[in-house]
Amino acid sequence: MRGQIYCSEKCARDAGRHEVWRRIQGILARPVPARLAVAAVVLAAAAPVTLALRTARELDRVTLPVASARPSRGPASPRLESVTETPAGLRLEGSAPSGGAVFLFSGARFVGAAPVENGRFQFDGVRERGPFRVGALPLSAPIAWAPSPAAAPVPVARALPTPRPPAAAP
Repeated sequence: MRGQIYCSEKCARDAGRHEVWRRIQGILARPVPARLAVAAVVLAAAAPVTLALRTARELDRVTLPVASARPSRGPASPRLESVTETPAGLRLEGSAPSGGAVFLFSGARFVGAAPVENGRFQFDGVRERGPFRVGALPLSAPIAWAPSPAAAPVPVARALPTPRPPAAAP
C-alpha cells in the first residue's frame, strides 16, 4: 500500500477490503474434486436437521420420567373377561381398577352401570345382544349401590294436620 496514490479516503478503504477479499477468493478458487464438493454441500445442508433431531431427543429425555423409559398409560382400563348365558339373561364379568364404576354399552346404546369391588365387576340379566364394550369412571366417594339390610330406610310417619270445620257465621 505504500507509494500508491488514492483519489479519496473511500478508495483507500476499499483497497484494504479488496486485499482481504482477494486472499479469501484465492483460497476458495482452488479446484476440488466434484465428489468432495457434493459431500461438503450435503453435510452443510444436513447440519440443521441433525441439530434439530438432537435437540428433540434431548427435550424428550428431559421430559420423560426417570424411573420409566416408557410413558405410563394411567390406570388400567376395564376389561370384559367373560359372557355367560343364564335363564335371566346374560351375565358379563370383568376386571377394572378398584374404586370406580363401570358402564356397559351394547353398540352405541347405554345398558347399565356397576360398581367395581376388589377389582372385579359384573352385570346380571342383560337382555341386549352385543357387541359389548365397557368404560370406567373413578369415583371420588363410595356410593351405596345396594342398600344393606341394616341401612334400609325406615319410613317416618308424619302427623298431618286435621282439617278444622268451617266456623259458623255470626
